[in-house]
Amino acid sequence: MKRTDRRYIGHTENGLGFSISAGLRQGNLVFVSGAGTIGEDGRVPEALRNDTAAQTRLTLDEIDRVLREAGGSLEDAVMFTVFLGDAADFPAMNQVWAERFKDLRPTRTTVGVQLMDPDLCVEINAIAVVDPA
Repeated sequence: MKRTDRRYIGHTENGLGFSISAGLRQGNLVFVSGAGTIGEDGRVPEALRNDTAAQTRLTLDEIDRVLREAGGSLEDAVMFTVFLGDAADFPAMNQVWAERFKDLRPTRTTVGVQLMDPDLCVEINAIAVVDPA
């Protein structure tokens, strides 16, 4: 597969001072960059601070949006990495996860890390397999 077969999704400048692609489609694989609830100003909106469940919902919505733009959906995701700013927030994130995915069983790794913004509770990236273009 040639590099020219790559399709970048949502390549923009962000509030953190660097450009990033929200996703990249190469063949039938889609790679979604780490998504979180960072606003255009590079900060977590005040209403979402310290709310892991709300941040998880909105982050999964953003991943779904990127996957839809690439020709798939959240249901096509096969691997997620979840980064939690506080490992103690695992139950809140996992509850939203269970509601969202129900009987789907994508693979997932969850780790506790220091995130770039102290008000960011969760960041998630994904890999999906979508139908050929």
